[in-house]
Amino acid sequence: GTYLMWTQFQPNGSQIWQGCGRASVITVPTTGAVSAWALNNNLTVRDLTFTGNSNSGILVNGGSMTDVVVERCTIQSSGSHGLNTGGTSSRWLITGCFFNNNFSDDILLGEGTTSCRIIGNQFRTTGANAIDVNGSYHTIQGNQINVTGVNGTSTDVWGILLAAVGTTSCQYCTVVGNVIQATKGQGIIVRALSGLVSSYHVIAGNVVQGATGGNGDGIVLDGSVAGTIQGCLISGNTCQGNLRNGIGIDGSIATTKENLVIGNQCRGNGGTGIIVSAIDTWVVENVSLNNTSAQFTDTGTRTTDAGNKVTIANSTWNVNTGDFQFAGVAWATWVPALVGFSADPATATYKYIKIGKTVILKVRQPNLGTSNATTFTITLPVTAVESQVGAAFGIGSDNGSALTTAVRIDLSSTTVMTLYSSPAAGGWTGSSTKGAHFMLAYEAA
Repeated sequence: GTYLMWTQFQPNGSQIWQGCGRASVITVPTTGAVSAWALNNNLTVRDLTFTGNSNSGILVNGGSMTDVVVERCTIQSSGSHGLNTGGTSSRWLITGCFFNNNFSDDILLGEGTTSCRIIGNQFRTTGANAIDVNGSYHTIQGNQINVTGVNGTSTDVWGILLAAVGTTSCQYCTVVGNVIQATKGQGIIVRALSGLVSSYHVIAGNVVQGATGGNGDGIVLDGSVAGTIQGCLISGNTCQGNLRNGIGIDGSIATTKENLVIGNQCRGNGGTGIIVSAIDTWVVENVSLNNTSAQFTDTGTRTTDAGNKVTIANSTWNVNTGDFQFAGVAWATWVPALVGFSADPATATYKYIKIGKTVILKVRQPNLGTSNATTFTITLPVTAVESQVGAAFGIGSDNGSALTTAVRIDLSSTTVMTLYSSPAAGGWTGSSTKGAHFMLAYEAA
């Protein structure tokens, strides 16, 4: 049923309040209390629907509450925050809930909160931030966020905010595996007010796409205020189709230093894929492609830039430290040195392809060469990592006639192939003609 709350209700601690899902509705009349419920220590609230109005927030407490569980609840149409832990609370679990059309933040972890978990919730059409995180040691995992900031302008319109505010720093938070779409500002943003620190966060495996507005970036360490942002790891995220940049490491005003950007994908963003203006940033093994303005821009100090894939040209991934040849690259020819001939086979084919550390080569000698030794060697196009017996087998001719046994090919050294006239390492005739046809694959050094 539907239950009207005319005054604020605060259940005692160490209780479980269990409803029947969306059919169990707790609501506040238009002139109702500031909040429907004020939670207490060790309280579990499960399978209830909280519906507010233009004057009412839902699930707000006075702070300093511990071990609260909010599970499988619907929290919607609040005139303020959807769920507010208050300051200095700890060890909250908010899981499996649906937040919709709340005027301000859907979830606000107040200043000085610690060790809360926000896992597996859905957020839709949020007035301000979907998840506003203050304090330290929080886990934000597996949430789905769609449309934020409908009541905001340029700030507090974000998907997930990690912020050091008031007098409390924000540190050691983990933001993993969230899907964030159509935020009015940045999808994930880290901030620290003047004199405070927001540091050592792990932001990994998230998908941020379709961020809009003037600050429509995927993931940003925001240096627009004079705090310190240090030691954050941004890894394995996908930022695509955002209005502005994919990933931004900003030290314009803040002291932003010693952060790591590793193994992310930034594709099809309206600005730059990855943009850095900070101190001692590691930007390593990222893929940044098809972004409108640039793929990677660095105006920082002592930035380490290694192994980032930023263009595709002629089916080759061009890396700032060399070329990583990808599947589809054209075969190349090489001119080997042959030993065992007085006249090398005419119009022979020597081609190879290198895919990462794998080399595949082919040799065709339709016109036999003139033998002057019982040996037969060909130099490799790319140095091998090691020698190998029986690396391949092929067909061949010796003394002017086709062989009835397979030709054996060894990598006799890291630079030379040695061919034998039989699998048992038979020699060749030291006169008349000889030749071979084969393909071989090996690991490059």
